[in-house]
Amino acid sequence: MRVFVLLLAFYSCFACSAGRDRIDDATDAKTKACFNEKQSETTTTCLDKQRQVSETVLSNEIKSLKKRVNENYDDPYHLDDADGDTINDVFVSKFNASQAAWEKARDALCDANASLMGEWAATRGDSMMVCEINMNLQRVAVLKMIAPGD
Repeated sequence: MRVFVLLLAFYSCFACSAGRDRIDDATDAKTKACFNEKQSETTTTCLDKQRQVSETVLSNEIKSLKKRVNENYDDPYHLDDADGDTINDVFVSKFNASQAAWEKARDALCDANASLMGEWAATRGDSMMVCEINMNLQRVAVLKMIAPGD
């Protein structure tokens, strides 16, 4: 029994260090700093804060995108229906559906990625958060390319 517990502890530490190596170049410096052993808070607490920051950045970019579209795309969507839907109304409707689908896809992909560690791995939650942070920041970059501002 002692050997099993020791092996389990060793493998969990191995998975933890392997998780650190899997942080790619797309991860921002503050997220990478969460794995610095000299920091004062736990890795999980630090990552959770960075995940919340990435969600705020994403939310702000969504608001900014909708504002850019609303200010610059108020022409009728149909040429023969000047009083009908405007381009910005159609965009917002389609974008909202696309954002909801993207969030589901992000969550499913991050869950699949974290499953590579096994559900028992102590760092599974950390892996999920790193994935969510990366995907949120990548989504921000994509949204900035839609209807760019001046």
